[in-house]
Amino acid sequence: MIKKLCLFILIYFAIQSTILHANVTVTTPETAAYVSGDCYIIIELQIDNNGYIYANPKGPGTGKAIQISLLHEGRAVETVLASQAFVKYQPPLGDWVNIYKNRALFYVLIPDHLKNNANTLSVSVEALFCDDDSCTQASEINKVALTESATAAVTAVPDSFILSKTDITDKTDEIADIKTLPPEIDKPEYINQSSVKSLLGAIITGLIAGLFLNIMPCVLPVVSLKLMHLIKSSGKTHAQIIVSSVLYSTGILLTFFLLASLAAFAGHSWGSLFQNQTFIMVMAVIIFAMALSLFGVFTFTPPPFLSSISNRVSGDYTTPLFNGFLATLLSTPCSGPFLGATLAWTLTQPTLVIYAVFLSIGIGLALPFFVITLFPKLISLIPKGGTWTLYSERIFGFILAGSTIYFLSLLNSISLISGLILIWFVSMGLWQLGIFGSSVRSNKSRSISFTVLLVLLTTGIYLSYLFAKPAETNIPSEPYSHAFLKQKLDSGTITAVKFTADWCSNCKYVELTVFNKESVRSAAEKNRVSFLIADISAASTEGEALLQAIGSRSIPFLAIFYPGEGRANPICLDDLYTEEDILKAISLASERTENQNQNEKELTPMIDLTL
Repeated sequence: MIKKLCLFILIYFAIQSTILHANVTVTTPETAAYVSGDCYIIIELQIDNNGYIYANPKGPGTGKAIQISLLHEGRAVETVLASQAFVKYQPPLGDWVNIYKNRALFYVLIPDHLKNNANTLSVSVEALFCDDDSCTQASEINKVALTESATAAVTAVPDSFILSKTDITDKTDEIADIKTLPPEIDKPEYINQSSVKSLLGAIITGLIAGLFLNIMPCVLPVVSLKLMHLIKSSGKTHAQIIVSSVLYSTGILLTFFLLASLAAFAGHSWGSLFQNQTFIMVMAVIIFAMALSLFGVFTFTPPPFLSSISNRVSGDYTTPLFNGFLATLLSTPCSGPFLGATLAWTLTQPTLVIYAVFLSIGIGLALPFFVITLFPKLISLIPKGGTWTLYSERIFGFILAGSTIYFLSLLNSISLISGLILIWFVSMGLWQLGIFGSSVRSNKSRSISFTVLLVLLTTGIYLSYLFAKPAETNIPSEPYSHAFLKQKLDSGTITAVKFTADWCSNCKYVELTVFNKESVRSAAEKNRVSFLIADISAASTEGEALLQAIGSRSIPFLAIFYPGEGRANPICLDDLYTEEDILKAISLASERTENQNQNEKELTPMIDLTL
């Protein structure tokens, strides 16, 4: 049952990844007209509405600012860049950043010394696209040919645009060396390139490519699964070996059918599932759980209420089917002989051709197990079970644990924390399952153990989701400084200073559970409360000095300053303050500000008009 659930989850995330796939489209004109005065090249970015890209300047938060460069003959050219006004965005974790959403426009000034019909310029755009699950690098270089014209040139920039001068000496080495600019390529020359030009050729090379996938170095965790499958087949009857191998092969073919569907209808390329952070996280958890099983931490048996159904329906059928499915997914980041050329041709063909070629690759991957069904006596070459099988399981367990580290390394910082949280809860749940949920325990003990496993799994999923999902409602915030606080108070603004740090887990919890609330955002807008972030991740900051001046030494901490007596007597919240606490503090600061303003009006002397 659990394996079927895992299978469903993986299919769900595979389909979901088609929705969350990052997409930034860069559009520039093929030609740009110029005249004697200022002339600009227009750059338009269409940004997937599920996410955003970082602006430049980016702001103090984490991220990579967009880089737009004008290039001529492979070298950066100093120019003036006009950018559309950006939006300030407060992520749930960390400082605010400037972003573009949906659509962004830029104007690049054509330098006078390059205005010549013989010149071709290049516009290089590098941006980091982020959505709720992951961040993906987007980069593109478009060529623009210059033409002389008296009427068609773009000679003006909208008033709302922000002007900045690009200084090529301040760019990173990656931009300064123009490593992102490809050379001019006319006719590439290949040596021993496999040529695929027909359906028959693609099917044949697909079979060979799938067969080679079984031995490629990058499929080490897959090799572990296959060897364990063969070892466990030792000692089985002829019929059992045939059934197990057919089911394993069926799992492979069903997975390739899913991959073909994603390629045909969602535009996915080979290995693109691993662009989705949630998918990688789930794969890491499943592989680590399998490693724990090989270490002897637990042995999965169905819960008591499913035992009778499992005995009649499932038996040993789900294990090889799931292992074939998992082995195929783990193979998708890999490549090998013939695979690149086969896929390059296939992905440009009609839907039925895509299915035919993908299934041929799957047949090649499953071919060793088809051979086993024909010659099951090959299994007899493997020694019978004994102590050596226990040692082999431990070795394969370490290989899978190492593979888990690799998958975790593919996650960004926020997703990594979420993945580790989920692994911790899953590990604890499977550990107690191995003790109290084994088949030798009573039905009562096993039922309680499975309930605990479900609770821990649900808790881990919820907390990992909580840490990974950005807040849907965000309160704009700005970096704290003593001068900025004084400026806010001089203008009569209620100002809340939020103290936080990268190492403060309670601060992140408060950020997610308090400042993510619509009621807090509404109260801040209604009472015109300005938020400043005092980050004390490093020592000797102005924020730390303010915290010490207030008399506190711990965070989370919130201080709300207001005009009048509130300058020296802020309303403070410490430790794990709640939504109700901050609403009460805002209301109190607003009420006292109104009283202060009323008192100032009453004390203002009346002008005697009779004099």
